[in-house]
This record gives sequence, C-alpha cells and structure tokens, in this order.
Amino acid sequence: MIGRFAALAALMLAVAAPAQATTLIDNVEGIAVHRDGSIDRFAAMVIDDEGRVVELLDFGDKPTVKIDFREDGKGRVVIPGIVDSHVHLMDLGLAQLSLDLTGATSLDDALARIAAYAARHPDRPWLVGFGWNQENWGPGRLGRFPTAAELDAVVPNRPVWLTRVDGHAGWANTKALEAAEITAATADPAGGRIIRIAGGKTPAGVLVDSAAALVNAAVPPPLAE
Repeated sequence: MIGRFAALAALMLAVAAPAQATTLIDNVEGIAVHRDGSIDRFAAMVIDDEGRVVELLDFGDKPTVKIDFREDGKGRVVIPGIVDSHVHLMDLGLAQLSLDLTGATSLDDALARIAAYAARHPDRPWLVGFGWNQENWGPGRLGRFPTAAELDAVVPNRPVWLTRVDGHAGWANTKALEAAEITAATADPAGGRIIRIAGGKTPAGVLVDSAAALVNAAVPPPLAE
C-alpha cells in the first residue's frame, strides 16, 4: 500500500513539474547592446524555458548547457527588442535647452525664475519652458491656474510659453496669446479648453490639452544646431 502511494505521488509530481527545455537558435546575424553601450555581435543564442537569453555564441562556439531544441535562423538579423517606454525623447532633449520650473515652490518663486531666465537670454524672441505645477506652490497651494497678467508683470515685451509638468496644459503671457491669435472669440478646440477670466470670454493665460496646440503652432521651431 505504501509502495503504491509513493509511486502515485511520484507520478503526480512528474506530471505537475514544468518541462525544462533550452533552445539553440543559430545561423543568425546577431547584435547585442550591453549596459555600458558596447556592441557585441553573435551567431547564435541559447534561450531557456522562460524565454530568457542565457548565452550568446560566436561562430564555432558550443553551448555550455544541454540543448533540447534547435532552430535555424536562416541568416536573419537579430537585434534587441525596440520598446517604446513613452519618454518623449525629443521633448526631453529640448527641455534641457529651455527654462526648467520643476523646482519652483510658489508662484513668486516661478516668476522670479522666469524673470532671471529672461535677463540671461535677452536675444531670444520667445521664452519657452516647462515643469510648473500650481499644486506644489506653497503650503496653502495656489488653488488656481496662473495667469497671463502674472507673466506679463515679469516679461511684458516677448512671448512666453511654459508647459505644465504633466504636458496637459500651457501657460502663456499676453504676447504669446497675441502671436497665436487667441482672443475672446476663439472657440475651445475639440479635446481642449481655453481657461477664461471669470465673468467673460477673455483668455486668462492657460490652455489645456489640445488647446495648447494653438500656441505651439506659433512657437518658432528649434534651429537644427
């Protein structure tokens, strides 16, 4: 009886255990990119039963593990997976050349940074930046969006356009609104909203979501250099 139970238990374990298998894919033109940025070319790779590459082999190399299956790559090119990590790479790069307001702790702090930036760059026809977040402005928080009038107080003579930290809104001064031809008669575009001064239709200075494209279209594109 004990023998039968032991045999049954062994059979159940054998059935429940996942099959361990490794696959050799050879005859490929492989290119690997290491963490330090260096490039390695290979002719074959060994993949374990979990789909992980465990060995890269040059021409003539032998696998160091037992191979269960072999696939002929037929000379195809193999490269690392190209994965979209949704980082807006160009925007991040251009942001390094513009005004960063991510550390601003209050509206006054943000305005002081904007004024200082304008003083450092007197020849730029537009001042562009990013990173403001009115939700982080002081212990009591601003509780509202900033306005064009507040930007005008520090930069009245040039267009200023500042993208919110999440990319879903932009803050413009009066010159930027004029350059984009945004007036009280401008309708909210589909998927966006022009924040208005309370009690009327006059734009207050912040444009949300697709409405920001109205100002973006007026901002001169970056020079190639």
